[in-house]
Amino acid sequence: MTFESQLFKPEKPKKDLRELLEAEATLATQAVVSQLRDIDKVLMTLTAGDKTLATAEAARGRDRLLMTYVDERVKE
Repeated sequence: MTFESQLFKPEKPKKDLRELLEAEATLATQAVVSQLRDIDKVLMTLTAGDKTLATAEAARGRDRLLMTYVDERVKE
C-alpha cells in the first residue's frame, strides 16, 4: 500500500525525519495487521508528493518494521 506522510517536513533533522517515518509506518501497518487477520505481511511505500521517501515491511509476530530509506533527505 502507499501512504502519504503527514509528518515529513524537509527542514527537520534527518534523524527526526527517520523516527517520524518509522512511527507513521508502524501505526499504519499495525492497524492493517490487527484488523485483517488473514494478512501476515504488509508492504508500504511512504511518499511525500510524488517522491518515495521509504518503504516499510511489517509481518505478524515481528517486533519491528523493516525500513528502507530511499530519498536522500532520509537516507544515511
